[in-house]
Amino acid sequence: MALPAIQAPPMTPRLEFNNRITTLSAMRTGHFFVYIVASLRRAIYTGMTKDISVRVQHHKSGRVPGFSSKYRTNRLVWCEIAESFESAREREAQIKRWRRSKKITLIERENPHWIDLSTRLG
Repeated sequence: MALPAIQAPPMTPRLEFNNRITTLSAMRTGHFFVYIVASLRRAIYTGMTKDISVRVQHHKSGRVPGFSSKYRTNRLVWCEIAESFESAREREAQIKRWRRSKKITLIERENPHWIDLSTRLG
């Protein structure tokens, strides 16, 4: 089954599983990303970054010390674009305060099978 072309709608800031993953437009306009990576056993890590492609590669190579490398959270399962550093930091902090069940709901609303979305990044 072929995947649809990756293209973001012009007014939607969220990176979603269904045909909306993009990095080029967000990086060109100075956006930041709030993301969740997961392990195969579904340990989850929430973070933020300016360059989602590079950051995911850091997770995949184990270059993110601490929790992420210990639990091998290296599969991008959710991502959202923030308009500024401040809004990304606030959103990351908000998600980190949530209970695990709420984070899982957030992931599964857009990526019910926890597919690694990094394969769809530009």
